[in-house]
Amino acid sequence: MTVVGIDHVQLAIPPGGEDAARKFYGGVLGLVEVPKPEDMRARGGMWFEAGTFQIHLGIEEGMRASAKMHPAIVARGQGSPGRSTRAHERSGRQSHRADRGDMIQWTAHPAKRRPQDVMLAIAVITLTAWAIMVSLDSAWLALVAAAMLLVAIVPFLVPTHYTLDDSGIAERRLFRTRVRAWSQLRRADVSARVVLVSPYRQARWLDRYRGLVVYLDGADRDRVIAALRERIA
Repeated sequence: MTVVGIDHVQLAIPPGGEDAARKFYGGVLGLVEVPKPEDMRARGGMWFEAGTFQIHLGIEEGMRASAKMHPAIVARGQGSPGRSTRAHERSGRQSHRADRGDMIQWTAHPAKRRPQDVMLAIAVITLTAWAIMVSLDSAWLALVAAAMLLVAIVPFLVPTHYTLDDSGIAERRLFRTRVRAWSQLRRADVSARVVLVSPYRQARWLDRYRGLVVYLDGADRDRVIAALRERIA
């Protein structure tokens, strides 16, 4: 047997998505819709001709857009719809997020939910500062030590706002926002309360600086982890 070409590519669309698909594939890309066989029309969906092969769009319950799977379409000439395609993609993503809930947002504030740990942290910082002041007879060093410990637990003490969407994940804490695109990330290490997302496939000491520590406190844990694993190869 010798493979000589591709007959068609099968893609999924959500129930009721025919009109949006027709506007994009037929209106934006200019592909020609071809009738489906009579015995397959009851399933919904549609077929389009794309040069020498076809694109088949089938209905799939619970369909969610993939961050990576896609067909690559070649266009030529002055009428190449690059700009229109990008505009349609942006508007389509916004509407799909509203319909399917692809954007996940939550606020992690462990201190608010675990006040007993706040008291423990205060006790540790106070005792450490007191021990340094007594042993070294230096109030300045005691204050420096207390400040360093306080900075180290800022993610625990103050709210951190997360947004996870088709483009990447954003972290906003106090006056600082950090964003990592999915294309930058290679690894997600899951633990009980956090997920470390990193641009490195193997563990490195730079993980926490180049990546993000995502606190799951206040989030739908299973949904967030599933979304991260789906998007990070």
